[in-house]
Amino acid sequence: MADNSSRRFKFISPGVFVNEIDNSQFPQLPGEVGPLLIGRSRKGPANKPVKMTSFSDFVETFGYPVPGNKAGDVWREGNLTAPTYAAFAAQAWLRNGSPITFLRVLGDESTNATASGKAGWKVPQFVSTGGNVPATNDAGGVYALCVWPSSSAGAVLDGAVAAQFYMESGRVLLSGNLAGNVRDGAGLPIASCSGSSIIEVSSVDDFVLLFSGSTAAVDQKVTVSLNPDSENFIRKALNTNPTITNAAITDASTRSFYQNGMTWLGESFERSIVASGANSIGLLSSDTSKYFAAMLPMAQDLNLGTVNAVQQNDFEGAATKATTGWFIAQDLTNDITDWKARNMQKLFRFEALTAGESVQREVKVSISNIKAPEGDYQDFGTFSVLVRSLSDTDSRPEILERYDELTLNPASPNYIAARIGDKYEVYSQTDLRMQEYGEFDNNSNFIRVVMNEDVAAGAGETRWLPFGCFGPLKYRDVGYASGSAGWASSTTAPAVTDRNLVNTMLTGGPLTTYGNIGHFTAIETDELEVPVFPASTTLTVDAATITKAGVNLDTFTLTDAGGTPQLFTFNSGDDVIAGGAIGVLSATDGDAAFFASQIAASIEAALDITAIVTTTGGVGVDAVITLIQDAGGVAGNTTADMTSVDGVSGTDFTGGGIFQASLAFPSVPLRKSSTWGTPRSLKNTFWGAWSGRTGADTFFSPQLADCLRPRSFDLSAYNADPASTSHDVQGEIAYVATDPTTIAWCFSLDDLSGSAGDGYTYAAGQRAAGTSLSAPLAASYKTVLNAGADRFTAMLFGGSDGYDITEREPFRNSKMTATDENDSYELFSLRKAINIASDPDYVQMNAVSIPGIWRPAVTNFLLDTVEERADALAIIDIQYGYVPSAEDTGSAETRNASSTATQAAATLADRSINNSYGATYYPWVRILDTNTNQNLWVPPSVAAMGVLSSTDRLNAPWFAPAGFTRGGLSEGAAGVPVLDVSRRLTSDERDTLYVNNINPIAKFPAEGIVVFGQKTLQQTSSALDRVNVRRLMIYLKREISFIASRLLFGPNTQDTWDRFLGQANPLLESVRAESGIEDFRLVLDETTTTPDLIDRNIMYAKLLVKPTRAVEYFAIDFVVTNSGASFED
Repeated sequence: MADNSSRRFKFISPGVFVNEIDNSQFPQLPGEVGPLLIGRSRKGPANKPVKMTSFSDFVETFGYPVPGNKAGDVWREGNLTAPTYAAFAAQAWLRNGSPITFLRVLGDESTNATASGKAGWKVPQFVSTGGNVPATNDAGGVYALCVWPSSSAGAVLDGAVAAQFYMESGRVLLSGNLAGNVRDGAGLPIASCSGSSIIEVSSVDDFVLLFSGSTAAVDQKVTVSLNPDSENFIRKALNTNPTITNAAITDASTRSFYQNGMTWLGESFERSIVASGANSIGLLSSDTSKYFAAMLPMAQDLNLGTVNAVQQNDFEGAATKATTGWFIAQDLTNDITDWKARNMQKLFRFEALTAGESVQREVKVSISNIKAPEGDYQDFGTFSVLVRSLSDTDSRPEILERYDELTLNPASPNYIAARIGDKYEVYSQTDLRMQEYGEFDNNSNFIRVVMNEDVAAGAGETRWLPFGCFGPLKYRDVGYASGSAGWASSTTAPAVTDRNLVNTMLTGGPLTTYGNIGHFTAIETDELEVPVFPASTTLTVDAATITKAGVNLDTFTLTDAGGTPQLFTFNSGDDVIAGGAIGVLSATDGDAAFFASQIAASIEAALDITAIVTTTGGVGVDAVITLIQDAGGVAGNTTADMTSVDGVSGTDFTGGGIFQASLAFPSVPLRKSSTWGTPRSLKNTFWGAWSGRTGADTFFSPQLADCLRPRSFDLSAYNADPASTSHDVQGEIAYVATDPTTIAWCFSLDDLSGSAGDGYTYAAGQRAAGTSLSAPLAASYKTVLNAGADRFTAMLFGGSDGYDITEREPFRNSKMTATDENDSYELFSLRKAINIASDPDYVQMNAVSIPGIWRPAVTNFLLDTVEERADALAIIDIQYGYVPSAEDTGSAETRNASSTATQAAATLADRSINNSYGATYYPWVRILDTNTNQNLWVPPSVAAMGVLSSTDRLNAPWFAPAGFTRGGLSEGAAGVPVLDVSRRLTSDERDTLYVNNINPIAKFPAEGIVVFGQKTLQQTSSALDRVNVRRLMIYLKREISFIASRLLFGPNTQDTWDRFLGQANPLLESVRAESGIEDFRLVLDETTTTPDLIDRNIMYAKLLVKPTRAVEYFAIDFVVTNSGASFED
């Protein structure tokens, strides 16, 4: 064959041409393979095997191992109360060798999950039992502390939700002085009250909460503050650890200290409970010397006496990925009349590479260096994407990843999806493996790009650039007006006539029967009957008949506009105030407006009709009630039972006016001004999402974590795609009754206004008003960019871990009693991880462990998987080794009364395992966490993984990983400092364990702690009942398989056979030289690869090996002889 190497030269003029060809390269060697470790970690990719070559790489990706028992704000900071055993096993292996593959497990559930098999968590549903709902409910639910600034009568008050309480049982009430001039049935002032009434407090340091397990008793009274600097700050004064409510793992004495274990404080928005202003992220409408407050249930469709269908109590569901909202383009038109940011073209959004909360807790995403296309030959503009630390500041950004000169041109190498990546994986419950989707490999460690399909197809406007983004999902803001049937979802308080907007607290749902707050319901009767009247009838309340003495409800008559009397009969009972009469209706005689509003509210609360009150107001002025029903005459009549509410009547607020208020649910704030954070220049000003405490205080605001959490999964129809633009944007479009959630905001650089001299500001709607930089006809989006406003920030939100947050250990063995994956999210999640690792072409490993998990439904599944793969040793943990505090209540002594070697051996023997691909150890060991200097108990699999790694480093896999030389845990063989054992074994106990194929971890007075056995779980007596032989065979099969794989599709001839023998024999010789095998014979000739096999494209070899056995029993006879004996004899 001709040598074509001369084609590499370019011959034009004469000369000597030299080229170097290297044919001395070593053949490719197989990559190093280590163990697979499955379990929890602080952060990192989930349900994806990730190869780590050093402990520092592991820490960067998955975080330091968690030693557990971490005190603090568990709700906000994450659950660090139980150790992450798999992470310690990773540390143990990587301290001695590398690599490992780590598979982080989050909560997931079967598509056929039963109620007991759901991932995530929930508290009981709120059950309403009467008009004064919170005062009579003791079944748990979700409550919100709501705060408004005080104001004069008639003003619309803008308030906000200050905190949310998740009640496993009981109720939480707000105690204090009732707001307004409130009197009881005898006309006496009411000084204080508790329940859902609106109370008055002097400052944000003065909220008195009552926690009660029943309607008849108050268990704890706690004064809290919304000031983070106060000793009574709400997050210091109350329980923020959901696991304390779990009686299965928290003893009664601890729970009694923390509100009797009834509740934990969830979200709190302390920075939002201040007046809004230039440098404030607060939501209140004004500064004030006092506040109004109420404790309200959070639920939709509160039907009296029923368990409600939709509530904010339900977070059951599999782990979810965090996402940003959609990034939107600039406005390229001059039509600003009806301009809204939400109507701009959606371009792309970012999604976390992995499910879980960790990404949204760690990073945010900024767009910067936005540049418009220039010249005749540049169709697309460019921009940068910065992945930043969530807690950094705009003046000192901490950039974790940077992608510059990006474009929306799908044909460009700088196309945003091509540079960052768009691939993702989905687990198939049919195929039991991960399926990959997407076009471009992911280059980011945190996010991937989700493109708008039209933009990805190149069907859009080439000038489009990212100019803004949608904000996080939140519960909808609501409004309230006394005399109406409840809260209306609106950005401002509804008028009393806005009956179509009436709904319950915070959800934006349809009309409900949850009535007025506390004392606003005044009429108390057994039955209210409506006489015959047309579909629309106007009634007049005569001011002359209204006196302080009260009105007898049995005989009270209203007159319609035509002068026809309309008799309303109130069949009174013993519970009616003053024996059939309303007591003190008002502080002023003749206040018909107030009486009419009470009559109208009660009619509406009881009957399916509308009652509208109109009056010019004032004492002595008649009030008009217009009653509207669907049909006139008898057909429209309704009779309804009414229940006594709270025995209180009186004026609303000062002057007896209608109380109107809005209530905002806080979210991520937006930067309002270029002066916030005192940036060095506009080039350091990132608009959009703001992470500071105030505009002047740029330190990270901890409440941001609460703004980024997912909303209730019970609102599943709205949470299915939290980035969906089908959601409303708060304040931008009309109320939609079916959507209880809303997008917090939609930001655009098109809404910036100002000048270089005076500074720039942001406010939604400035472009539509014609006041923004891009609004004038002579201006465009380039005006904004030329001013230097070319960057903004978005947050990721909505990620969840899918764990039961009331558990310290989300995969608690003592809870995982089900054997069907549909009945246990824990079992499904762990088996899913094993299924992901079951394919040798997807995950390579030579050992595997799920440290801390002993449930047979998991460990048997793991043993079956490795036996089928036949290329890894499974190190499993067994029951009765040790019971940590995350598994049960009581002292360590009480928990471990049954944790004996005999019990462990008997339990394993009952399982009848006969599998050489598994091994187990006993008991647990206490180690030192070198990162925190904290001692903790870990399962023996952690130490065993370290010993295997140490053995590989010092010798080879075929050496026994036991004994004082290689199994000396006190000498550092475990890779982590081992301090003690949970049970000191006697010689008899060691014998009992070893007979049952359990490898003892012994503690000797002089020698210290040592692994004192190396059996596999094979009961059949053979060479494979020892760990060193099994690991030898795993090693040989892997190495020789790699040699064979390089010869696939070659000719099945003697030359190929010789090549195989020429590579395999030296390998075997080296293993023999290093004491792995005593002898071997490798046969590949016509006796193994016969002609019929050649015809079937098969090359067949046979390897016979004599494995080297380890010394486990050293027998020495000590013979004492007489003095005359001859040793030669």
